[in-house]
Parts: sequence; C-alpha cells; structure tokens
Amino acid sequence: MADFWIRPGIVTCAGSNRSVTVEIEYAPSYFADDCWPLMMEFGRDITGRQIDSKPPLVMEGKLL
Repeated sequence: MADFWIRPGIVTCAGSNRSVTVEIEYAPSYFADDCWPLMMEFGRDITGRQIDSKPPLVMEGKLL
C-alpha cells in the first residue's frame, strides 16, 4: 500500500461541488504503460468502477 499515492479532490464550479476526483499514482514506476494492469486493479478496488483497459492518451509514453 505504501507504493501507491492516493489524492482525492472535489471539483467545484461557482462555489458548488460538482464531482469527486481520485488521482492514483504508483510510485515505483515512471511509465503508465509499464504498470497499467496493476493501476487498473487497484483503481477498480478503490472506486468500485471499471477502469479503461488502456491508460489515457495523455499518459501514453510520457514520464509521470
């Protein structure tokens, strides 16, 4: 569990709460493609929702 950094947040618009965000980072890996299966499983366990089978395009091949 210490390898994961979880940052929850609230999205607001005009002073009104609109959404909740959860940012999950896996500290030992610099590339999302290398650890995406682990991130999918952890994200699914934390949120209870299905996670896309591929990382978001903004993350592909980039350093985190």
